[in-house]
Amino acid sequence: MEPQKNRFTPAPVKNLSGVKAIATNSFTSLAVKNDGTVWIWAWSKEDGSRCSIPCQVEGLTDVVDVAAGSLNLYALRSDGTVWSWEDIGKTKTPVQVKGLTDVRAISAGSLHALALKRDGTVWAWGKNINGELGDGTKEDRDTPVQVANLTDVVAIAAGRYNSLALKADGSVWAWGKIKTEREERFPVKISGLTDVTMIASDGAGFLALTRNGEVWKWIFNDAGYDGVFFNADQELVKIPGPGGEGVLKNVKYVAANGLVFMAIAEIPKEDYVKRKENERDLNNSINGNKYKRQAGSIVAWGSNSKGQLGNGEKNTDSKVMVQINDLNDVVEVAAGEGHSLALKSDGTVWAWGNNHHGELGDGTGKEKLVPMEVPGLTDVVSIAAGRWHSLALRSDGTVWAWGYGGFGQLGDGKTHPYWSQYTPVMVSGLTDVIKVAAGADHSLALKSDGTVWAWGYNFYGQLGDGTNQNREVPVQVKGLADVVAIAAGKHFSLALKSDGTVWIWGMHEDYWGGLWKLGENSWVSANEHDCPKAYQVIKKDNYLLPTKVNDLNNVVAIAAGSTHVLALLSDGTIRAWGENSQGEVGDGTFKRQSTPVPVKKPTGEGMLSDVISIFAGGGDYSPVSFAVLKDGSIWTWGSDYQDQNFSFTRRNNLPTVIGKKSIESKLNHIISLSVGDGHVLAIVQR
Repeated sequence: MEPQKNRFTPAPVKNLSGVKAIATNSFTSLAVKNDGTVWIWAWSKEDGSRCSIPCQVEGLTDVVDVAAGSLNLYALRSDGTVWSWEDIGKTKTPVQVKGLTDVRAISAGSLHALALKRDGTVWAWGKNINGELGDGTKEDRDTPVQVANLTDVVAIAAGRYNSLALKADGSVWAWGKIKTEREERFPVKISGLTDVTMIASDGAGFLALTRNGEVWKWIFNDAGYDGVFFNADQELVKIPGPGGEGVLKNVKYVAANGLVFMAIAEIPKEDYVKRKENERDLNNSINGNKYKRQAGSIVAWGSNSKGQLGNGEKNTDSKVMVQINDLNDVVEVAAGEGHSLALKSDGTVWAWGNNHHGELGDGTGKEKLVPMEVPGLTDVVSIAAGRWHSLALRSDGTVWAWGYGGFGQLGDGKTHPYWSQYTPVMVSGLTDVIKVAAGADHSLALKSDGTVWAWGYNFYGQLGDGTNQNREVPVQVKGLADVVAIAAGKHFSLALKSDGTVWIWGMHEDYWGGLWKLGENSWVSANEHDCPKAYQVIKKDNYLLPTKVNDLNNVVAIAAGSTHVLALLSDGTIRAWGENSQGEVGDGTFKRQSTPVPVKKPTGEGMLSDVISIFAGGGDYSPVSFAVLKDGSIWTWGSDYQDQNFSFTRRNNLPTVIGKKSIESKLNHIISLSVGDGHVLAIVQR
């Protein structure tokens, strides 16, 4: 059987044509052909018990539409009857839903279903925990019941825990769990929406298409979308146009599924060209997806020895979050060892903290306790911070660097053990870059063609060019193509390919001078002076080139700390490996893990799940990991960055939730996060 692969670009479904309707859930897909037959395919076990290519559903003919819930699948026939069968991935014979006739449309939520009759009434059945059946009760129903007080309906949409109906007058009605703390057992009218022609729901929110071709979005609860976590009372907002400017217009169709909203629109040629020109600005790397970046303000906590918290103070560490004043519209942050960077939506870069090596780029070499704009930098779309150097990617695909350049990590062709660059310089020979990353003393760039380029310190092979030679200008990482994301640890590098595999090169140096090959289950004590023979063996090994991490597939995002790695899988779980001295791997131990292991739940049993984004960072003595879940909660493990004195003697080897006390209000709408060596920066939206 052909191995299963994640797809980051569209691929045709095999042996399927003449399709007129489709439906999907997390694991199963359905298609109705023009001849009225239904075909199914799903996640496939090795024993072949589920169809990995379309298989015909037996016993169904004259079908006009299908719907997919979490446990049940549904088909609507041309005679107005509805048929259902369990989603076990096989072509089990469907049975007719009792008591339903003259149906014109169907929709399936997680554990409930809706049917719209030709007379404009809506009928519902299944689980009713949140009132999603709309009959005034919270009783489950095995057979359909009429949704109360609802007539003249022309369209329906079932979400995870709620239901929607569009009436002939263009109004939208909702019932079930429509806000985090609000349930409606009867339909209620959504205020502020008129002249609606189409609706779509995925359970946490909905889209409404109006007659003028614009799309409105409303989030029902605090699940995350577009890289931001909305609160329970999120107002209706219009979907922005190409490049995030204006409003999306000329929309013809809307749909929703999982964590994705979709729209089909006619985009004028000039808008399409503008969107392509601004595409790099959309390449924010949470979960490896492209989306319009949200902007907010910054909160920070942790070590403040160099003023890196940006609150105007120095040597005043904070175990609670402090607001960085007068810095808004921030879309990205990057934390170095003792300095901090922020990218604003207008393309300017702001910096504060340690400036001994020029890492703030202002030409002075003096510390700054509050954010100051980096002079001469405009049209920046992404940033990265190394130990003592900084990187900025501009919209034209060029990369700019400043700070310490003693190992060539600035990429401008210059190097000197005591040399620092106090203002930005352009990295030589790099164009078409879409993402940058910085290790302690080396730099990475991902180009639009899927190749990776590296420069700077290369003693451990972290540049991936097959040598141990430092590079003052970028060199291509050998043997890598189709890369969609990059990350850099202290002395190693990572790449995520479009097939969901992770590749790694370089080495990890532990606290006692040993060398450990990440992800390959090997440990060798090697020191150039104390163990010259072992050192020579290591130098000849294949860590100088990218190596595929074994037993790790279906990865959608990667993150690297100083001495550990996180990988987010498509099923919402995390794999981790690394030094683990502070529990940063999250497996319930403090043992070094040289191959990927699951991050466990806080109880130590089972795997942490429903994760949508990951972050890793910290220095050798302060490694830490963060994860954001679908419900908006933030979890951390490893060094305790809320320790009273930041000695990092407190450590957690299992995830623990943060933001439940005085800092909770500052975490409810987090957009992104970056971890330095002892301090954390987070973008929040208020």
